[in-house]
Amino acid sequence: MTTAPHARIEQCFTAVAEAFPERVALADRYGEIRYGELLTRARAAAASLRAKGVDSGAAVLIVGHGDQRTVLAMLAVLMAGGCYVPVDPRYPADRVRLMAGTARAALALHADRPPVADLGIPVHDIPSLLTERTTTAVPSAPAGPDDLACIMFTSGTTGAPKAVGVTHRGITGLALGAESLRLGPGDGVLLHSTLAFDASTFEIWSPLLAGARITAADHHPLALHELAALLARPQITTAWLTAPLFRLMATHHGPALGTLRTLVTGGDTVPAGAARSFTAVHPATRLVNGYGPTENTTFSTLGDAAAWDREQSAAFPIGAAIAGTTCHVLDERLRPVAPGAEGELYLGGPRLARGYLHDPAATAARFVPDPFSARPGARMYRTGDRVRHLPDGALDFLGRADDEVKVRGFRTDPAEAAAVLAADPAVDDAVVIAGTGPDGAVLTAFLTPASVDTDAVRRGAWQRAPRHLVAERIIAVDALPLGPTGKVDRAALARLADDADDADARTHDAPGTAAPGHPALAAAWESQTGHRPLPDSDFFADGGTSLGLMRLVEQVRTQLGPTLDFAQLYAAPTYADLCRLTAPSATPTLPGDRAQEAAA
Repeated sequence: MTTAPHARIEQCFTAVAEAFPERVALADRYGEIRYGELLTRARAAAASLRAKGVDSGAAVLIVGHGDQRTVLAMLAVLMAGGCYVPVDPRYPADRVRLMAGTARAALALHADRPPVADLGIPVHDIPSLLTERTTTAVPSAPAGPDDLACIMFTSGTTGAPKAVGVTHRGITGLALGAESLRLGPGDGVLLHSTLAFDASTFEIWSPLLAGARITAADHHPLALHELAALLARPQITTAWLTAPLFRLMATHHGPALGTLRTLVTGGDTVPAGAARSFTAVHPATRLVNGYGPTENTTFSTLGDAAAWDREQSAAFPIGAAIAGTTCHVLDERLRPVAPGAEGELYLGGPRLARGYLHDPAATAARFVPDPFSARPGARMYRTGDRVRHLPDGALDFLGRADDEVKVRGFRTDPAEAAAVLAADPAVDDAVVIAGTGPDGAVLTAFLTPASVDTDAVRRGAWQRAPRHLVAERIIAVDALPLGPTGKVDRAALARLADDADDADARTHDAPGTAAPGHPALAAAWESQTGHRPLPDSDFFADGGTSLGLMRLVEQVRTQLGPTLDFAQLYAAPTYADLCRLTAPSATPTLPGDRAQEAAA
């Protein structure tokens, strides 16, 4: 069996499946599916999609979590000649409609239930593709590896997300061309990222194109102890964790991480202290800092903790280029900077995305001609990241050249986060600034007028955008402070945020504000939200995040005894729900639709 990093995804997969038909490809809550069976089913589903009009270049929304149904659907779309658009089932309806329109999707597939009403395109459930009988032929020789394989959405400065067109070559190059991260048939990978996060590209295709095994998590997201139990399974040798999640897991469940052969972390600055401590205790586990934007297919460089020279850099370097990527550290005139000097990182090579769909201006601004390549038409991607070369050649990440930040691993532009809030008819104006919290960037929004109901605005924003785009803190003011040039004074906004913190602290310390329920429970809530809870307090409205909720569940487990199912609490995030779930008579399930929604 030979597969090339410049072929199409389904061609590489077919070669593996035909060589090892009895090998387990993926295991999830539905059981195991072997390579040969997955290939047969994907071909049948592809024929069904062709009969529905999916052909070369057609975009297909796939709504679901990572499991054998969605992976089968992805393969089928690619075999039919189309490209897939992964959608998180928790995305609000407005976001799904926007994605479908931007991608110009031909139809949508779902694993459990239809994504939204009035999507404007045909919607089919994935299992039905296998029951239909069709004589439509699947093309035997699709165009080539530079066709689009998937469309991933990232945050945009204009207030709308950008649709990144990722090619087959980009994905197969990552899976098969990255020698330092290439998997083998004896490897097993945990699939737990949301499909809309580009890390899922690595979690799905790197194992499937190498004959390795995928173990899919039952639901998303997971509590720390649930994730630890999965990682401790002997079938899993390799896993990806965002930098904040790595720190949490290393602190609370380090031994589970220590069972892995390779642990890849990144998506934000990897905490150096946690990396040093982990490698000292678990030297047999290879710890890798994976850096890369979606525009260059998930990973562009890798930094290996074993090669990290602490004398050169106190920070965990992002390492050297992989899989054909070229890295140039340039000044504002696109000239290479002196060795060791700070510059902006530009990425080149065959794995670059095609660009931003239907947005030639944005594409031209970020994908620029590559003057260092002899290949005609070669381009570089302007990352906006500031880096420097260390003496050993590794790259050291120094921060951003613009306002973009990472919120729990997701690229987020404050301008888009502001646009989400400004869409509320009660809001006159909105500005979002980024600060630093225990898990990375924290967004604080300032709205006018001062009379606006910030809780109502937050709830409305949750109906329009993913949670990482909704500011954790929302402050209503009479007017936005302006500087001498008439622009918003962001330093003054930062001071307003500090004043609001002081006011909150005085309120929390006032007498007569003791929270109901167990004191340790109230203290855990306050430690993660900054607010003393009332019975109807909502964890997320109080400023909590999904990572903060993970810490809360861990605190409850270790301090009070009850082991909570994360999905239960995520679906019922009020303090009254938490008190009920931790009561001695609590049952492990939620009533009705909430339990089903939590498990989805």
